[in-house]
Amino acid sequence: MKAMLRKSLLVVASILPGFIVWAQSEAIGTVVLNGPYLGQLNPENQSKIFAPAFVSTGYGELNSVFSVDGNEFYFSRRGIPGKHSAIFVTQLLDNVWTKPEPISFSGTYSDIDVFLTEDGKSLIFCSNRPHQKGDPVKMDHDFWISKRTGNKWCEPVLFAQEALSDFEDFFPIITKSGNLYFNSQRGGKGTNDIFCSKFINGKYTVAEKLPVPINTTYREFDAFVSQDEKMILFSS
Repeated sequence: MKAMLRKSLLVVASILPGFIVWAQSEAIGTVVLNGPYLGQLNPENQSKIFAPAFVSTGYGELNSVFSVDGNEFYFSRRGIPGKHSAIFVTQLLDNVWTKPEPISFSGTYSDIDVFLTEDGKSLIFCSNRPHQKGDPVKMDHDFWISKRTGNKWCEPVLFAQEALSDFEDFFPIITKSGNLYFNSQRGGKGTNDIFCSKFINGKYTVAEKLPVPINTTYREFDAFVSQDEKMILFSS
């Protein structure tokens, strides 16, 4: 009897995590959020899960950004069984936030690391989509850009090709001058360093690694650079 009970508990324990994720995924979008900041309270000095069961779920949400006017919120979601990482958006319409849905061009390939320009008209992100139609899916992520015409996002095209590599390039940040900051694994397996490609005469330069004390023998990544390029926040 005890052996049977033990087996039953093991079965339940193995099913439960999957059930929790399923239950959370079923609840996505059923929550109604109103007002600025997705109706969330100011967390002050205490970290809190952001918009649970709406943005934050049992899957993986990352790389979020508000539009300057605060009426749009973009983020990446990954880990949904059978689906690629995709860029989601929710909008504040008539004081109610719409259910987060994949942006029109996202969902076929792995799309992550969203950057929205201050004017809200350009979306730069990372994707493993092929450079040319008919080519195989890329083994690494490159930078892509989609321009907004009216309320519609156009089909993405490659961005800052001069700065790209055959390694993983992630987390693009565009400053007021047009300079591109990002992190890359082009130093070899297990590496991650922060690079900059300058925007000069309408073109991007070959990317250069930022010097010490920013880049070290350890891994540096996911940098936020202020628009005037006088401040940088990064992980190491």
